[in-house]
Amino acid sequence: MFTDWRALANSQPLLTSGLFILVDGHVSKLGCRSGGPLGAVVRHSSRTTVSPAPRMMQTTSRPAPNSKPSTLNIGLSPHYGPLVDSSQANIGKKATRAPEHWMLLTMAVAVAIGFVVLGVFIAPDERGYGTHEKLGLPSCVMMDVTGIPCPGCGVTTSVALAANGRFAESFINQPFGLFCALAGALFVLWAFWTHFRGRDIYSGVRKIRLGRWGIRLGIAMAVAWVYKIVQLY
Repeated sequence: MFTDWRALANSQPLLTSGLFILVDGHVSKLGCRSGGPLGAVVRHSSRTTVSPAPRMMQTTSRPAPNSKPSTLNIGLSPHYGPLVDSSQANIGKKATRAPEHWMLLTMAVAVAIGFVVLGVFIAPDERGYGTHEKLGLPSCVMMDVTGIPCPGCGVTTSVALAANGRFAESFINQPFGLFCALAGALFVLWAFWTHFRGRDIYSGVRKIRLGRWGIRLGIAMAVAWVYKIVQLY
């Protein structure tokens, strides 16, 4: 539908100003702001809403029936100057990153440093547990008091074995420790890859269903704990 806005220019209040596009006589509005002296005919799929537009930089004649648009004329707002197409507005603009993105990136860097330390400077404990004591951490209280390993006993040792490339020994010592090592390595690679591509790490993490994964990890950790107890006794 084509509406002659010239006939309505003097009968409607002035509402908008901004950028207007006239394509073979069809007028549309981009990025208009309220309060200015310039209006436009805004086309909406099945209907046309009319707001006055007293003048344009350039006009074209009414198109013939069934003709295809072939010209593009851009109007200029007298107050705000030329505006650009909204589809081109965000080109070259950096994606906004949440504060959690930088926390997760820092965590990835810490995990990477931990792998280097365990792989280069720390020798896995021959007992199959207690490697964390070489990092200055206290010994396992549950093991000291009851003689039974806690669910985390052997995890650090298995991670250290994996960091040294001894994956079979890592699995035999504590299967859950090998899983932690592989998961940590994948997280580091994914976090760096996401960061350097300009994307938000936190947005990707939020897509993970932590509830279901938490239950599965809890079951896997319990099974590995029973395995470690049987292995030591």
